[in-house]
Amino acid sequence: MDKSVDVISDNIEVVPVVVLSQTFPARPSSIPDVRDFVRRCLAQSPLSEEDNRSVGETVAHALLEAAGPTGAINVSFRIFPDHVEVDVLKSGAQIGAPRSARQPASTPCPRC
Repeated sequence: MDKSVDVISDNIEVVPVVVLSQTFPARPSSIPDVRDFVRRCLAQSPLSEEDNRSVGETVAHALLEAAGPTGAINVSFRIFPDHVEVDVLKSGAQIGAPRSARQPASTPCPRC
């Protein structure tokens, strides 16, 4: 067998990861649901209780920054054996609004 293949395979590490994601309306009334989601996601994480609270507060703060009459935020966790990665993304999607009240999925270019 080619030794270069052995060297490459020796440098690859496979680790388990759990990915959890949920989208919430970007308004203050969503904070209890966001905190509950964060608490449930991090229950089995390698983070301390203080770190869990800090993540929850940071996510709630991001929600308040994005708050408005429309829109949403998506909270995603990637939980590895020794650390956690968190994404909080602002979305223009309107949760729960009928399709006719939302922007179309694609808008044609007016000059095309």
